[in-house]
Amino acid sequence: MPRPFTLLELMIVLVVAAVLMAVVIPRIGRLPAGLVVEKACGDFENAVYHAARRARVTGKPTRLTFDLDRHTATVEETGGAPPPPADDAEAAAEDRAEGRPTEPLVHPLDEAIGREAADGTSEPDSAPVFVFYPNGEAGGTTLPFRVRGRSLVLDVDPLTGRPLITAVENQ
Repeated sequence: MPRPFTLLELMIVLVVAAVLMAVVIPRIGRLPAGLVVEKACGDFENAVYHAARRARVTGKPTRLTFDLDRHTATVEETGGAPPPPADDAEAAAEDRAEGRPTEPLVHPLDEAIGREAADGTSEPDSAPVFVFYPNGEAGGTTLPFRVRGRSLVLDVDPLTGRPLITAVENQ
C-alpha cells in the first residue's frame, strides 16, 4: 500500500509553487507592455517604408507627416496641384499611370503612442515631416514619442530612407 504524503512534503510543494508564481506573474504582466511598444514601432516603420516605396514607384518626392494627436501618418506626393478626386479604383490607377498626383494615404497609428518634444515635455515644436526621394534618399527631423512610459525617437537614415527607432534613457 502506498504511503500518504507527509505534512512536510506538502509544505515544500506549496513553497516551491509560491516562489514560482512570485517570479512568473510579474513577467506576464510586463509582456503586454512590450508587445504594445513593438506594435507602435511597427506602425511607424510601416508608414516610413510605404512613403519610401511610393517615392520610388511614382518617381516623385513623397512627404510623410505624423499627427500624433489624431494617431495618423499621412503619405502624399510633394509639390504640384492637389490631386483630383478619384471616383473609382480604375480612375485612380489611370491617374497613377499617367503621373498625376494621387490621393494622400492615411496610416492609423497605435492609440498608445503619445507626443513628446525633444526637451522631454509633451508639447512638440511642430508636426514632424519626412521627405523621401525616388533615388532612395530621405530627409527630415527626428520624431520623439512615448509608448507606455518609454521614450523613443524615430529617425530616418538619409541615404537609404530606412526607419531608425532608438530608446531614450530617462534622466
